[in-house]
Amino acid sequence: MIIKAPSRIHMSLIDLNGSYRRIDGGIGLALAEPQFILEIQKRDDNLVTLEFSDNIDDDEAILECSEKIPTAAEKTRQHFNIEDGFNFSVHQTYPPHSGFGSGTQIAVSTAHLITETMGIEVESRELSSIVGRGGTSGI
Repeated sequence: MIIKAPSRIHMSLIDLNGSYRRIDGGIGLALAEPQFILEIQKRDDNLVTLEFSDNIDDDEAILECSEKIPTAAEKTRQHFNIEDGFNFSVHQTYPPHSGFGSGTQIAVSTAHLITETMGIEVESRELSSIVGRGGTSGI
């Protein structure tokens, strides 16, 4: 199973004091490019492994994925009591800290792939909370 997650630009927080009943909250735009593309395959053991396509040569992006994918996978597996293992293949990414939301896209995409593979229906908002993303902006 493959997920293609668009990048996004976070433009502003809209409720800094909670007067609209959503402290912070944000406005953002999804972009068609760059994208984060991640594939998952279930393993016969309980390990989480990671590989990268040959076209990915950005050391910072590789480091970010190497940190965020296993962390999000473990949080998701613990939350849903999943003992299965998974292999993740990163096919496309973009530089971290570039303003496109790479950390959130990586973490939430990882959680989505695991739950979809396991047949667990859950909304993105809950997955974002499980992996610790989107708490301020909500984007």
